[in-house]
Amino acid sequence: MMKKLCTLLASLVLCLLAVPNAAQAQATRTWVSGVGDDANPCSRTAPCKTFAGAISKTATAGEINCLDPGGFGALTITKAISIICQAGTAGVLVSGTNGIVVAAGATDKVYLHGLDFEGLAPNSGPGLSGVLIDSAGIVTIEDCIIKGFSVAGINLDNSSSGVALNVIGTTIADNTGEGILIKPSGTGTTRVMIDHATVSDNAGDGIYMNGNLTSGGLKMTIRNTEAVHNADNGIAVSSNGAVSLVMVDSSNVLNNTTGLAANGPNATLYFTRTIVNANGTGVNQAGSGVVTSYGTNSIAGNGVNGTFGTTSQQ
Repeated sequence: MMKKLCTLLASLVLCLLAVPNAAQAQATRTWVSGVGDDANPCSRTAPCKTFAGAISKTATAGEINCLDPGGFGALTITKAISIICQAGTAGVLVSGTNGIVVAAGATDKVYLHGLDFEGLAPNSGPGLSGVLIDSAGIVTIEDCIIKGFSVAGINLDNSSSGVALNVIGTTIADNTGEGILIKPSGTGTTRVMIDHATVSDNAGDGIYMNGNLTSGGLKMTIRNTEAVHNADNGIAVSSNGAVSLVMVDSSNVLNNTTGLAANGPNATLYFTRTIVNANGTGVNQAGSGVVTSYGTNSIAGNGVNGTFGTTSQQ
C-alpha cells in the first residue's frame, strides 16, 4: 500500500513539474528585435519579434525594450506596462486597424516612449487610430511620432472610469482624421496634459476635446505646443454636456482654418502667452462657448481675428 502511495505521489509531482507556470515565465523586463522570434523567452540574448509576443511574457508593471530598429506590430494592452524604445526606429505599421489599443484596468499605468506609429501602409488603406485609449489609470505617450491615421493620431475614447493622459514631446501629423481627439463617454473625470507637442497638417482638428457624450468633467492643459497647418481648428473644445475646460499656455497656433474655438454652453478655453497668427479665423466662440484671453497673447495676421473675452492674470 505504501509503495503504491509513493508511486502515486511521485507521478503527481512529475505532472506538476510538467505544467508551465505562466507567472514564473513572466519577466519584469523583456526585449524585442527586428531579427527576434516570438518563440523565444524575450530575454536580451533571445528577444521576441513583436510587442504582442513580448507582452505575454512580461509581468504586470514590467517593461518592454527594443534592442534595435524594427517593425514590432500592433498591440492591445490590458495591464500596466511600459514600452520604451530608444534604439532607432521602433515601428508600429498598421492598415485598417488601430496601432496600440489601451484597455487596461482603472488604476493601471501605461507608458509608451520612442515609438513610430505609421497608419499609411503601402498599397493599402489607412489605419484607424495610432493609439486608442479605452480604459486605464494613466497613459503617458512621450517622444513618439504618430501619422497617417483616419480617425485620430491619439484617440481617448474611454467608456468606463476617468483616464489621465499625458502627451509629451510627441509629433502627431498628417493624419486624415483628427490629430488628438478627446471624446470620452464614461462617467469619470478625464484629465489631459499636452506639453512640447507638435500637432500639424491633420485633415481634421489639431487638438479637439468633446464633452457631449460624458457626464464626467474634462480638463485639458496645453503648454509649449505647436498647433499648425490643420484643416479645421488648431485647438477646440465643444460641450453641451459635461463641463469642459481647456487652458493653453506658451503655444503657437498658426495657419489653421480656425485657431482657437469653443462651442457649447459648457465649453471654456483660456489662453495665455500664446501666438495666434495666419489662421482663417483667429478665435471663434459659438453656441455660448467661451474663449478668454489673459491679455498676454499675440493675436494678429488672421483673416479675421475673432472675438473673445479678456481677464487679468491670476
